[in-house]
Amino acid sequence: MEAADALQPLSMLPAQSREKRPETNHYFYDPALFPHLDVLTQHAELILEELRAALGSAIVSAESRNGAELSGVWCEDKQFDDFYQRTKNQQGWLHWWSVNNPDRPNNDWTIFGLMNNGQYMTENCALCPQTTRLLEQVPGIRVAGFSRIQPRSGIDTHKGFTGRMYGALAYHLGLLIPSSGASLVCGPEVHHWRKAGEVIVFDDTYPHSAWNDSDSERIILYIDFKVPEEVVPRLPPLNLSEFVSESDSEDEEENQKLQQWLNLVKDKHS
Repeated sequence: MEAADALQPLSMLPAQSREKRPETNHYFYDPALFPHLDVLTQHAELILEELRAALGSAIVSAESRNGAELSGVWCEDKQFDDFYQRTKNQQGWLHWWSVNNPDRPNNDWTIFGLMNNGQYMTENCALCPQTTRLLEQVPGIRVAGFSRIQPRSGIDTHKGFTGRMYGALAYHLGLLIPSSGASLVCGPEVHHWRKAGEVIVFDDTYPHSAWNDSDSERIILYIDFKVPEEVVPRLPPLNLSEFVSESDSEDEEENQKLQQWLNLVKDKHS
């Protein structure tokens, strides 16, 4: 693991737990708000069985971001499509990217992709047919797969495009969970994993990180899903000022792109 990615002690992380969050908080969401995902939660043991089979697959390649930033466009992003075309016929795990050095893979973070850009990763899905059938029952999935963090390691703080301002949220289903020491931090809050079968739903446009300060692997099923229109009225109001007021990027083109997206989102939610 790179020195910049060194594990930070959990004692140094924010103390506020998910259980104590205000009801108006926009970092974590009650999974009960998304009953269309229950089919996955209810079949956690079946998914775990197929995960155990997938663990026998080799690590087939390493991925980096190669300096590219995703736009957040749902199922229309060229970077997503390029990745899908490269990997759709591979079977096995990928070393994912290092947060602090995106051009190099992270040896402590591997993924087993099942869906990307709304399309199925055919070779991996062949190893997990029942999990694939469950995913087929959930509309609006952009990305799905297994995410594995090695013991005594973690994923440093970063931000994504799976959030309310893009009409999406992230779902994590715990599968192989250490008895203690595994956590996900989103904004000022920490969710401490306790057992397999737990579910968290969160907005990954906020700074977030994941840590495994234990002696065993932590593996989850992760999904980026589109929030169903009928669910939106039951969610806390979207406060766009929490997301972006102005870009801190020095790249004028990136500033313009970000402002265009903010204007689109404002129009959608006005």
